[in-house]
Amino acid sequence: MLKKMRFINLCSLFLFILMGTGLLFAGETGKIAGKVLEAETGEALPGANVIVYRRWVNETTVELDIPIGAASDLNGDYFILNVPPGTYDVRTSFMGYNNAIQTSVQVFVDKTTRLDFKLSSKILSGEEVVITAYKPENVEVDLTATKQSYNVQDIESMPGINDVSDVIDLQADVDGGHFRGGRSGEAIYLVGGASIVNPLTNQRSFSPLTIGLEQVEVYTSGFSAEYGNVQSGVINMVAREGRSDKWETHVDASVTNSFYKTFGGSVYSPEYIRYFDQLNGAEEWIDGRDPVSGAILWQHFGISFPELYIPDVLPGWPPQYPDRGDSLRSADLVRKLWLQSVRDMGLEYEKPDYRVELSAGGPLAKNTTMFIAARQNTVHPIIPTNSPDYDMQVMGNITYRYDSNNKFKLIYNYNNDFENGISSNYYRWFERTLSVSQIVESTHQIGIQWNHVVSP
Repeated sequence: MLKKMRFINLCSLFLFILMGTGLLFAGETGKIAGKVLEAETGEALPGANVIVYRRWVNETTVELDIPIGAASDLNGDYFILNVPPGTYDVRTSFMGYNNAIQTSVQVFVDKTTRLDFKLSSKILSGEEVVITAYKPENVEVDLTATKQSYNVQDIESMPGINDVSDVIDLQADVDGGHFRGGRSGEAIYLVGGASIVNPLTNQRSFSPLTIGLEQVEVYTSGFSAEYGNVQSGVINMVAREGRSDKWETHVDASVTNSFYKTFGGSVYSPEYIRYFDQLNGAEEWIDGRDPVSGAILWQHFGISFPELYIPDVLPGWPPQYPDRGDSLRSADLVRKLWLQSVRDMGLEYEKPDYRVELSAGGPLAKNTTMFIAARQNTVHPIIPTNSPDYDMQVMGNITYRYDSNNKFKLIYNYNNDFENGISSNYYRWFERTLSVSQIVESTHQIGIQWNHVVSP
C-alpha cells in the first residue's frame, strides 16, 4: 500500500511540473466514432469489429502494417483514437453479417469523423459490401472555433504553394501572416505539437515547406485552452511520415528568367542614367554648375576653390589662355570621388532565382519508417548585392510503431536563413558592402514524441 501511495505521489508531482512549465502540446491525431446497426431492424450490434486497415496515398491504397480499430459496445457505439490525419478505408465485421467497407474516409487533426455502419445478415456466403458514398459533414456541429483544415497533398500541386506561408494566405482573413489585421507576433505556429516561435523576436523562426507536411490547421478565432494565451491565430502543422511498404522520392526544381526583375532596364545601366557620361569627364567638374544653386559642381564635395582659380581667359590685353592642366588634375580627383559613390554603374545583373526541393521516405526496418524533406531557395534582390538571399531547410523524422497503441517518433528540423536588409535609404542603392545590413537566423528543433493510448 505504501509503495502504491508513493507511485501516485510521484505521478502527481510529475503532472504538476508539466503544468508549471507552460509547454504547448497541440493535437496531431484525429478520431473516428459512430454506430454499428442491423440494417433491417436498426438494432445495435454489440461486439462488432471496426478496423482502419488501408490508407490512401497519391490516389493509391496502402495496407497498414499495424491496423487500428475498436469494438462496438452494448449500444453499438464505437470510437477509434490516435488516428493520424489522412484518408482511409474502414472495414466492419460481425459474426453472421456481411462485412462493410467505407472508402476514402477523411480524418482531420483534433476532429471526430462520424462514421456509421448498417450491416445486413447473411444466409449464404457472400462478398463484403463496399460503401463508396461516404461524405464528410459540411457543418461541424461540435466546432466552436473558426478553423480551416488543409490536406497538403490536395493543394501542393497548386501553383505558388511552396511553404506554409502560402497555405495560410489561402485564408480570406489572413494577409501576409497578419490575422484579421493583427500583428504578426500575436500568432502561434506549431510543428509536431511544439512551438516554432522565436522567443527573442516573438516571430516565426522558419516557414516549413509543404512537402514536409501532412496537414495544416489554421484557427482564426475561438481558440481552445490547449493553445495557451494566443491572441491572433493558431497554425498547427502535422509533419509527414514515411510509408511502411515502399520508398518514395520527390524532386522539384524551378528557375526564374534572369531578366524579369530588371525588365525595361537595370538601375545601374548607363543607358538609363543620362547624366552619367556627362559627369564622367573632368571638364564638366571644372565648368559645370548645379542647375538649381548655380554653384560649381566640385563644391558639393567640400572643395571651395575660388572661381578665378580656373578662368578660361586671363584678364588684360592681349588675352592669355592659361594652362588648365593643374585644374584638370584637381577636377579629376573630384570626378573619381564621385565615381566611388556610383561604382556599381554598369554592373551586370543577369542572375536568376532558383529553388530545389527534395523529399524521400520509406521503411527502415520492421515497424520503423523514415522521412526527410529539404529545400534550397536562392533569391537575388532587385538591388544587386554581394551575396543573394537564401533559405536552406531540412525536416526529418524517424517513426517506430510498437503496436496500435504506442508510437515513438524522433524529430529534427533545421533552417538557415540569410537576407540582405535593403531599405528605402538611397545610400544603400550604391553602397552594397558597408550600408547593407545582413540578417542571419539559424534554427534547430529536436524532439522526441511518444504517442500512447491509455485505454482503447
